Amino acid sequence: ESLMTYASTVVVGNPTLEAYARAAGADTVVMIPSAVDVARLNVSSGAPKKFTVGWIGTPVTAEQSLHLVRAPLKKFIAETGSRCILFGAGDAAPDIEADRLPWSEAGEADFFSQVTVGICPLDDTAWNQGKSGYKIIQYMAAGKPALVSPVGIAGDLTRQDETGFHCRTEDDWYEMLMRLYNDNALCSSMGARAQSEAEEKYDTTIAAQQLYQVFETCLRA
Repeated sequence: ESLMTYASTVVVGNPTLEAYARAAGADTVVMIPSAVDVARLNVSSGAPKKFTVGWIGTPVTAEQSLHLVRAPLKKFIAETGSRCILFGAGDAAPDIEADRLPWSEAGEADFFSQVTVGICPLDDTAWNQGKSGYKIIQYMAAGKPALVSPVGIAGDLTRQDETGFHCRTEDDWYEMLMRLYNDNALCSSMGARAQSEAEEKYDTTIAAQQLYQVFETCLRA
């Protein structure tokens, strides 16, 4: 908090952190959302042959979050024979039937090419409220609809019934997965809208321009 009061500008990634910085006494606060290279993750052409649920993260975040979808995901996979890929989860949630791939930046594009829908389960904690929704923006850039816990900025990034669904209960997770499983056209349209939005708002070229303007303003002050 002390450091922020002396900074010419504080750059944050979501409204929760913006409010935190202002409450700490920061003079100027600029929100620049997380950003990805949309062109690198643009893999939306051609749907996967098998309906596939994807999750990306680290073993730590997997331990913190996958318990929220364990029961509905297991039920969905058992009833539909769908595939699940956990990219970077390590050995977390071992009872979920899934292909477990080690994370690497080079492997991200291939992972997203295999995914039909991305999931982002989150417990409603202060820590998660301060996150900036990076995996959701990755799903969007790859043209995939997202199922998310509407915690913090996650609820803003995923527009309900347009680019994905907000899931608050185990029934929500199961029912929304089934809805997308049974409606290929809905998957495609949601993914296309999500990708268009990522190009317009969350591409690294946009964030770079915004950061440049911040630095330029600070140097002129």
